Amino acid sequence: YKRFKENQITIPYPTMRVLMPDK
Repeated sequence: YKRFKENQITIPYPTMRVLMPDK
């Protein structure tokens, strides 16, 4: 999650989990 924020990808945590369940 932190890595995504550093990459300037602003998406809700639940959405991220849906897109990338691996993380």
